[in-house]
Amino acid sequence: TGSLQNIGTIQGIGGSASGGSIANGGDGLGIRLGSGTLFESSYSVSGAVQAFQGITNSGLIQGIGGSATGTNAQAGLGIGLYVGLNATINGGIHNSGIIRGSTHSIYVEDAGIVSGGINIAGSAAQLIGDVRANTADMNVKSGAIFTNTNAISVNAFNVESGATFNFNNGVSSTYDTSFVGALSIAGGIQVANGVSNAGVIAVIAGQTPTITGDYRQLSGGVYQPQLTSATSYGKLNVSGTATLDPGAVVSINVVGAPYLSNGTTLSGVLTAGTLNAGSIAGVASNVTVVDNSALLGFIASTSANPNSLDLIANQTLSMVTAVEQNNNPAAVGAATVLQGMVASPPSAMQGVI
Repeated sequence: TGSLQNIGTIQGIGGSASGGSIANGGDGLGIRLGSGTLFESSYSVSGAVQAFQGITNSGLIQGIGGSATGTNAQAGLGIGLYVGLNATINGGIHNSGIIRGSTHSIYVEDAGIVSGGINIAGSAAQLIGDVRANTADMNVKSGAIFTNTNAISVNAFNVESGATFNFNNGVSSTYDTSFVGALSIAGGIQVANGVSNAGVIAVIAGQTPTITGDYRQLSGGVYQPQLTSATSYGKLNVSGTATLDPGAVVSINVVGAPYLSNGTTLSGVLTAGTLNAGSIAGVASNVTVVDNSALLGFIASTSANPNSLDLIANQTLSMVTAVEQNNNPAAVGAATVLQGMVASPPSAMQGVI
């Protein structure tokens, strides 16, 4: 059959249920392709494979499961886009809009086929609800800016050159709930064949998202942890092997005006089961470290733990030099005084500096 393009709203809402010893809310599906194991037999569609040429969404596709109250109550499944056992999407799923499900934004049965992957484009794309597509690749396309909302489980996850992926903890919408087995996904990103980063993966301060699987950062690819203080910065955890190719970049996004004395260590900026980042005298030799601070510099170190990438503050400019380079001669006097106080803090100021 043909392709499907949505620029408006496609919505399915399940009915609610209450009372009795068992109450099950109705299932809500935005788009359902093919048959599956998730639904009662009356829902099943038997017969030949149902083939589709692609799905493109720049609007809203959503599925909202019905609520349930009472003893042993279970809310209905809410799936934005469901690809069943006998469904094939030859042209991939292309999303620049919103796909939302109260349990899953996208659910692909293991026997379902999404040839061409799940592709994210533009700066407004959202996937709200877990993504469960273990046989499909997910690609953040060049030019896209994408932030995950919930957990993602796919075959491989690729950030293309020119793309930015804002990686949050990705709290699961199904894990530790009444959903079990194939329905339930742990948080973060789970991959069978790794995360590949040729673009930018950014992690805000206070977040520690997890990749369950392997991670590879290509030459020119950027990992960008945000830094707001010596104790508040982004971290990335990889359960498997993290490989940083020669020329991989760690770009610290310094927010505000945190002051880190020389030698301050930001521990565990990237941790892995096995970390391959090059090592020369404890320095991660494959990594180029840059930042947006006029004062701060950093060294990428693995000396404390070979499987943990730490950043060690290395102030490269004095405060006086910094204001001079910013063509601000009026501030030289104040910078000189402040630099002296930082070097030898007066007793009354030690709690401040």
